[in-house]
Amino acid sequence: MNDTNKKIISSKQKLPFLVKLLAVLAILGLLAFAGVIASQLLEKTSISKDTSRQETENTSNEPISILPNKPDGITILEKQPDLTTTSPQIALAPIAQGSEIASGFAMDLGASDSFFDLTRRFVDLAAANGVENFQRLEPRAVLRETVTGLEARLLIGPFETEQQAKEACNVLILPEGETCIAVIFQGDLIARE
Repeated sequence: MNDTNKKIISSKQKLPFLVKLLAVLAILGLLAFAGVIASQLLEKTSISKDTSRQETENTSNEPISILPNKPDGITILEKQPDLTTTSPQIALAPIAQGSEIASGFAMDLGASDSFFDLTRRFVDLAAANGVENFQRLEPRAVLRETVTGLEARLLIGPFETEQQAKEACNVLILPEGETCIAVIFQGDLIARE
């Protein structure tokens, strides 16, 4: 045998060894990967069993709540009227049904530049005419567009009829230069103080 034949035979013998080594490494890698996957599946299975066991224990003893454990954000509840106390007072005028609903008539007591000025004007009127006369009435603001821009108008009501609003305007003590007219009751609630 010559030297070239010996080299070919020895390279053929080395080749299967490298292939065998690569095959063993690939098998070991696959086994390691399968082991990792199997451990993750076992962990998930044990967690789900613990969760289902806890749920079973909870359901057997107490009802399931549909509310979250910890509330997300802010929960706003409307105050319910206290029906246990009754008031002997007789209503002189109906009370409006909240800031969204306004019906009936009101006294229009002029315009101001801001809601703060309207609140101050309402407080002054209530003080001059007796605060008790304004307990059943709501101050509201209405924005109206004029030639010079927007103005906020003070409306106080509600009154059931336009005539009642006119009569209230006639007996109202007003500062000099101010007028009062009967209008439809509308607008947004403003502060009383």
